[in-house]
Amino acid sequence: MKTLVVSFVYNKDVEPSGLTRYGFIAEDAPAELATERHDIMDEGSCIGILIKAMQELYAELQELRRRT
Repeated sequence: MKTLVVSFVYNKDVEPSGLTRYGFIAEDAPAELATERHDIMDEGSCIGILIKAMQELYAELQELRRRT
């Protein structure tokens, strides 16, 4: 919850229809999300963490549905 997600446009994409991208500032991110040097996002780790979080949320949802 502490990782700040930001939106940005690459300098090369600053045309009127520039593509807005989303991510985080690697320097500020936890070690699990960035490379050892904290210079870029570790996409493999991010995807794994996202999948695990979704699994946990789904299990919690199933439990809440079971209770009602």
